[in-house]
Order: sequence, then C-alpha cells, then structure tokens
Amino acid sequence: MEIVTVDLKELSPEIHTALQQVRNVAYADGEVAGKHKLLVALAIAASVKCEPCVQMYAEKAVQAGAGREEAMEILNVTMAMGGCVGEAWAHKAMVAFEKFSRKRPAVAVQPTGGCCTA
Repeated sequence: MEIVTVDLKELSPEIHTALQQVRNVAYADGEVAGKHKLLVALAIAASVKCEPCVQMYAEKAVQAGAGREEAMEILNVTMAMGGCVGEAWAHKAMVAFEKFSRKRPAVAVQPTGGCCTA
C-alpha cells in the first residue's frame, strides 16, 4: 500500500495563515487567561476525539504554564459530559499533558477505576 501525504499548508497557504491568525487571537490572554483557553481547547479536542488536536493542545497548554491539576479539573468536565467515551479521551489527554509537562514519564495504559474497566 502506498502512503500518500498532503501538506495543506503548502496547498492552501491563505487558509492556513488565516486559521493561524484566528487561533492567535482566540487563545490570547484577555478576560480569560490564554492557558485556560488552551485547556478548554484540550477538553474540546478530547470530546471530539481528535488525536492530533489532543497532542497539540496538551503541548500548547503546558507551554502556556498550565498545571497538571488545572488540566485534570478541565478534563473532569469532558468526563462528566462524555460518559465512558469522555473518560477514555480525557485519559488520552492527560497522558499527552503529562508527556509534554515532563513531570513524570507518561505511559499510555488502560485507565483504571472508570466506568468501562472491570
């Protein structure tokens, strides 16, 4: 099977640039701190099950100074709203957050103590 790659940034630079400008404005500090906006984006990414988005927003939230407890508190909302699926994706998001915060090695393991575990 041949692997085909496409660089959307190269193929559609105007849209890529415009989206980046929107993101820069959306996640800037304002009445709500930018790190909190990035944590909300992380929760939304987990809710819509977007693996690349989870990775990106976990990294950006860490870079913006978000703490582990802040991330978990925001991801609690993902779990509350999403049930078992929300819990599974909140787990993925915390693994990504831990990986980027480097506070401890992050290992992708099955979540324990959740509604879908024995």
